[in-house]
Amino acid sequence: MKKLFKYVIPCVAIALSLTSCSDTMDDKAAIDAKYEKLEIPTIAVSSAIAGSYSEAVATGALSAVDNAQEVGFQVSTDESFATYASFVSEEVAAEFTAKLTNLTEKTTYYVRPYVFTKTGQTVCGEATSFTTPGAPYFDIIGTYTAVDYEHSSAVDFDQSGDSYTVTVSYADGSDTEVEIFNLWGGGETLVGVYDAATSTITVPTGQNLYYYDGYGYVTARAVNDNITNYQDNIIFKFTPLGGMMVTGIYQCYLAAASYSFGFMHTSMVHNSENDE
Repeated sequence: MKKLFKYVIPCVAIALSLTSCSDTMDDKAAIDAKYEKLEIPTIAVSSAIAGSYSEAVATGALSAVDNAQEVGFQVSTDESFATYASFVSEEVAAEFTAKLTNLTEKTTYYVRPYVFTKTGQTVCGEATSFTTPGAPYFDIIGTYTAVDYEHSSAVDFDQSGDSYTVTVSYADGSDTEVEIFNLWGGGETLVGVYDAATSTITVPTGQNLYYYDGYGYVTARAVNDNITNYQDNIIFKFTPLGGMMVTGIYQCYLAAASYSFGFMHTSMVHNSENDE
């Protein structure tokens, strides 16, 4: 009888051991079955077209969208992409797009799409290229498409409202005194002095921006770049190449109610003759 127990006990132990291993393998298989293996995406450029001397739009095509965490384009003036800027698409989709900004005129750019996967990989597609056209050269007089940027601090600011039109013209009989109509979209005219040597317009502070019914005028009060002190003038900086003009920071102030609508600067792009 003792000999029988010698054989029965090891066999029971082996049986239990085999059962235990079998259960573990079944559990792992069941867990793995719950998770679909994600496919590695493929990605390609559909088009990259310069819309102006400083901007372009790129579109791409993506497979295996379920495994895509971020898509976009890498842009370089070097075909080897030794250095590049990245532009992220707002949407991860089978067809995606991104605006390429801060480009330079008459320059060839190479563009390749990329995708960051949820499984920790980076996949790049084949590159394409485009060349930006030359930038137009503008005189300061004309119409501009303007956008206001509201400041929460000296360095943090956001676009405030839709774009609108600003007109710059010489005052009658003058080639230095200019009139700026409709800054802040208020339908009023500011007067300043244009210095061709520095490509700036100096606008004295406190001029009217907008008439607020029942309270009076909202004025433009000049402040320094750090928004720490008021100053005498708002400086408009004009760049003839491309027709860009940017104001210094100013406060929109309603004196009758001692109320500020905030601090902002305005960025303007000269319209071409065909757009006027």
